[in-house]
Amino acid sequence: MAATPAVTPSWTAGFFDGEGTVDIRLRRTHGGKYLRFELRCQIVQRDPMPLEMIAVRFGGSVQKSKGGSCSAWVTSGASAAAFLAEILPHVIAKASQVEVALRFAALPPGVRGVSHSQEAINARLALMNELRGIRDHAGLRPKARNHSLQRAAALFAVPRDAKAVAGNRRAPPGREDSGLH
Repeated sequence: MAATPAVTPSWTAGFFDGEGTVDIRLRRTHGGKYLRFELRCQIVQRDPMPLEMIAVRFGGSVQKSKGGSCSAWVTSGASAAAFLAEILPHVIAKASQVEVALRFAALPPGVRGVSHSQEAINARLALMNELRGIRDHAGLRPKARNHSLQRAAALFAVPRDAKAVAGNRRAPPGREDSGLH
């Protein structure tokens, strides 16, 4: 019987370069009431065995696809940042994506129940757009469903009119900041 290979950062970085994805997403929470930024890493593979080994070493979970033909290792938040920091010296193809994701992870966390400042929201949106720009340039398109959340983020990130923000709608023409769209 062959020995099980060690799951090293360099081996995992190679696996991630070929089969992995890193993304900064907007998630709806509390029944769609709130939007939350999330750092997320994923590796998709038909054989779940290497993914389970990665989950043991780096945390996260392995999930089966609905059809059952593929499995995905998924991690998010602080564990995704720790994973990316550990493999960064060994990543080749996705090095620029990992660097942007780690800059996102280095931003100060939000305080539960307190909205981020406009500056903090803009910084997160800029990094999300930078990461997606790298992926677009490489021919890797983000999922279409994320575009609707990006538009929703513009509702709370762009308007400067307090009444429009409170009513969860865009500011009246002439009163909105056209910098982020």
